[in-house]
Amino acid sequence: MFGPNVKSDVRENIYYHHREEKFHNILQRIDTLFHHIFGLDDYHILVINGSGTTANETVLYSCKFAFSCKFADDEFGMRLQRLSKAHGDKKQHPTKSCVAYPLYETSISRYNQSRCSRDTFVFLDMVSAFPYYMPPKGTAIWTTVSGKQLGAFPVLGIIGIRKDIDLHEFFITPNRSCLCLREHINFKYKSETLTTAALPLYYDLEQRLNIFNLQEYNLKINRRRKAIVDIAGEYVIGEGPVILFNQNTWIDNLAKRFNLYHSKVGYQIFLWSGSDEEYDCFCKVLKGYVK
Repeated sequence: MFGPNVKSDVRENIYYHHREEKFHNILQRIDTLFHHIFGLDDYHILVINGSGTTANETVLYSCKFAFSCKFADDEFGMRLQRLSKAHGDKKQHPTKSCVAYPLYETSISRYNQSRCSRDTFVFLDMVSAFPYYMPPKGTAIWTTVSGKQLGAFPVLGIIGIRKDIDLHEFFITPNRSCLCLREHINFKYKSETLTTAALPLYYDLEQRLNIFNLQEYNLKINRRRKAIVDIAGEYVIGEGPVILFNQNTWIDNLAKRFNLYHSKVGYQIFLWSGSDEEYDCFCKVLKGYVK
């Protein structure tokens, strides 16, 4: 009752802090739901305060070895490369190949495929990929967030670490840094968080996962993409859960009407957001623009 927080989550008159059993239970349920819904029994799931970029930086700061960054030809691949270089000065010479890249380059709606050897330590930025795309077999570590495809409040970083990874071999010794992965893992063993938790976000993530149906979710994304591609396929770039329209005069008018997100390449529609009714309306209007 008399903990450090005035308000703990979106419910009225519910009070708890991040070092007590009520919050421990929320963390444990989030962990169980990730394994149950997504079949991620081979991974430890860490949920940390901060964005997908924070989660990525935590991995890159914590790994003992330098990463070779692939697909660094566009926005999120380049961002991952910059973070890798920022923490690369004191890295050891890798005992095995360490590769990092975004599995889905949202800025151009491109799914990145890379053939890596069985011995390669693969780190995937899956911030906009998960769970429409799941970690490919053999992925050592991956990241995502609460607030995109999962549909919970932004923004919690989520890190999946394969359970058979030797933490001592690959990650620096706990050093009290908020970016230190092994510090986060040590607190996970106690069902706690390293730093003061964003309690309403954790509670909301748990509630969202309670109703998340992966099969229905993927069908929704595919249905929405097909509806738009059937009308305007010649103007659509890429694949996956983000529609990207190439630059075209009529697109500007459509984008203004529907307040579409504008990337460096063109206007985007994030197929995980919005209602089916809004998509039906959009498609009706879209038909009027496409001749």
